[in-house]
Amino acid sequence: MLEKNLQRLEKKIHASAELSAENKQELTQLLSTLKTEVQQLNGKDIETIATLTEKAVIEATRDDKNQTELNNLVASLNETISTFEATHPKLVTITNSICIMLGNMGI
Repeated sequence: MLEKNLQRLEKKIHASAELSAENKQELTQLLSTLKTEVQQLNGKDIETIATLTEKAVIEATRDDKNQTELNNLVASLNETISTFEATHPKLVTITNSICIMLGNMGI
């Protein structure tokens, strides 16, 4: 699923009339590097982050939320993300670079 999203994003970049050729090339290179890093991911890491995020959102939006449970979920999510960042620094750096570049373009 993640690879399909990256492919879709790459097609949108190439089809964009608003991006300069230089920006298209830079974003395409970053996406290529990102794809390489994504291929090396452990699906369990992503699944854990997604599951904890979903549980935290569900708990946070409940009418009768349990604040202790919510705090525990958020703490677990923060710890998991910190571990993910530590074990995948290149992926985090590439993702941040893409976000900064898009932000600088006003996207």
